[in-house]
Amino acid sequence: MIDFNQLQTGTKVLARFAKGDNLEGDAPNWEQPKVVTLYVQKTEKDYKKGKVFRPAGTIVCLTPQDFAWAEYGAEDYNVEYNEFTCEEYRMQILEIK
Repeated sequence: MIDFNQLQTGTKVLARFAKGDNLEGDAPNWEQPKVVTLYVQKTEKDYKKGKVFRPAGTIVCLTPQDFAWAEYGAEDYNVEYNEFTCEEYRMQILEIK
């Protein structure tokens, strides 16, 4: 499981990436892991709009800086699989460097 508090813009991580649909049982075709630098944007203060509440420090945008890929929010993180999924783009952070 990832400690989101450690993720800041400029953080280097070992990650792997896959592109594929989200059908049940569709196993991702992961690329070889590589070290990438992250861009991370977090809420600066508590955010509440309707039933949505995000405490200060919640990730609203997380993406590799090294190449174009999906932009993830905290809600895109799947704890069971330890991966971020947005439409057909998947990213799994294996290690924080």
